[in-house]
Amino acid sequence: MDYDDLTVAELKDLLRAASLPVSGKKAELIVRLTEAGDDSPAEEAAEADLDEAIDDVDADIDEAVGS
Repeated sequence: MDYDDLTVAELKDLLRAASLPVSGKKAELIVRLTEAGDDSPAEEAAEADLDEAIDDVDADIDEAVGS
């Protein structure tokens, strides 16, 4: 995500959603978001679901080839 294109209000909304402090100048907000990572709770849940699906496929492949 390109935080530079967002307004300060939008950056603060992202920070609030991540339970991070919202004080500071735009550059500080961007640094805080970057250091915290880009993943929102919804993205983290989707990533966990994807990891589980990959593990299931890996297990199916191992079973099919007899590993």
